[in-house]
Amino acid sequence: QRAQAFARAVGLDDVVEGREWAIEGEAGRTVRLSRIYLEGDIHPVAKKIAFLLAGEDPSRQSARWAMQYVITELLRNVVQHSGDECGVVGAQLNDRGLHYDRPVFQVVVADAGRGIRASLNRSYPEIDDDEVALERAVWPHVSGAFPAGRSGGEENAGLGLFYISEMAKGLSGRMLVSSSSASIVIDPLSPVRQQVLKV
Repeated sequence: QRAQAFARAVGLDDVVEGREWAIEGEAGRTVRLSRIYLEGDIHPVAKKIAFLLAGEDPSRQSARWAMQYVITELLRNVVQHSGDECGVVGAQLNDRGLHYDRPVFQVVVADAGRGIRASLNRSYPEIDDDEVALERAVWPHVSGAFPAGRSGGEENAGLGLFYISEMAKGLSGRMLVSSSSASIVIDPLSPVRQQVLKV
């Protein structure tokens, strides 16, 4: 019952059934799951998530901008690299039960695109393993959007996942990126700050 109520609250039923809905979820606790197809879909949901994570206090403006940048970059990666597929994004504040004394925020971005290794293979055909592809994806200037050896192009500097992972570390946040058969966990509070796992 509780799981079903949560799934409805964050809009899972709407995503599965292809219905449109409002981004706004439970005030101060959720940003409902939202589909992202185009660049124009990114800004409204990134802004909502930034306000959820950083709050509305004017003194938190720079924190909101940082959070909005991180979410925008994640979603730009989805739009640029997922082909014709859409991405789904949502956020939640967990401040009850196990997290009553130490609230945490969770943001999820998912897509059914071609995957990180396939994106990198256009420029790095030697990468033939999902684990290696994930590790390289968080290096600076690595992108499937321009040839190997170049440090960027007009539309893409190859710094998206690198900046996002560095900001997660700086904010003492954890980040999990999964693609095909592998995952990478970035956790600055762990003795192993970055770990690639086979799924």
